[in-house]
Amino acid sequence: MYLALIIAFFQINSIFGGVLFKDLQFITLKEEDGFIVKESYNRIRSRKDDFISQMIYERNLNSVSNEEFTHPKYNLKIAAELTKASNGYATYGHNKFNLISVNEFNARYLSKVNMYNSPDVEIRRFDNTTISSNIFKIHTKKGYHRRTLPSFFNWADHEVVTEIKDQGPCGSCWAFSVTGCMEGQYAIKNSNLLSFSEQEIIDCDNTDYRCNGGFPYKAIEKVKEMGGIESEHQYPYHPYSGCASTEYRIKKHDEEEMKKILFNIGPISIALNANNLQLYTGGIHNPEYCTETYLNHAVLIVGYGSEIIDGKSVDYWIVKNSWGADWGEKGYFRILRGDNRCGITEMALMVIME
Repeated sequence: MYLALIIAFFQINSIFGGVLFKDLQFITLKEEDGFIVKESYNRIRSRKDDFISQMIYERNLNSVSNEEFTHPKYNLKIAAELTKASNGYATYGHNKFNLISVNEFNARYLSKVNMYNSPDVEIRRFDNTTISSNIFKIHTKKGYHRRTLPSFFNWADHEVVTEIKDQGPCGSCWAFSVTGCMEGQYAIKNSNLLSFSEQEIIDCDNTDYRCNGGFPYKAIEKVKEMGGIESEHQYPYHPYSGCASTEYRIKKHDEEEMKKILFNIGPISIALNANNLQLYTGGIHNPEYCTETYLNHAVLIVGYGSEIIDGKSVDYWIVKNSWGADWGEKGYFRILRGDNRCGITEMALMVIME
């Protein structure tokens, strides 16, 4: 079964940006001295980026040597240091990735493309006070669209999120993040949850880098170009690298708007810095040092909530990962909400279906 989809996508603005349905463009905006200017980059991760990645770890783990990132026998020490540094927010330890070194994990499972660096495109503005009334009609009908948001919400509780998937030793997270977003929108509109094919996107998107990483917005454009996407059943996934056959950026530290969009419209595709996630076992991920400009993993935000820790209410996002249900909190993880932790607002994308 081939699913023909009419898709629009946008990045989220602090003013609740609009949706453009014709002549879609990807726009990366940056404010400098009161002016909006283009940013344009497109490159594979360099050795310098790998060095930065290691330095991030070292700043969080002062007692861990360079050698200890190269051998899995040191993973429990690294996990203990991460748990200590989290100050009771999260735990790290023995999990499915405990038998591979940090360096090997980064090479196998994380993107070699820094998703913060987005390609050059023409800037196009559109009315940022309006979101298509059709979109709100869909969500209002289902009882989701509200001015006052609940303190806790998770799309996984509303038959909108498919089961946890596993990308395997392939940096294809970008495709999983996009299909998750499309699955959510399709389910909300049609009351029918289907699993879409990441493999078709990986195979047919020749502008991205398959298992070496990619940009979620390019995957969305490829689905539009193909006129639709196969179901996972018709086009199953295999984790190896062969086609088989004006958006706005969220302002840093302004996640309340993203919370509104998540609740009112659906799950959001994001990219983040995942350098400290390998040994995560539970809790609210909150590494002290996690650069916002080095985004090497794409995931799906599906909900939000708060937890009392040491007498303090701590806000978090609920995130669907693609490392299997035997990782983290049954395939999910939570991350601190409210301060752009690990760059989660830098490349937030929404897919809209009419």
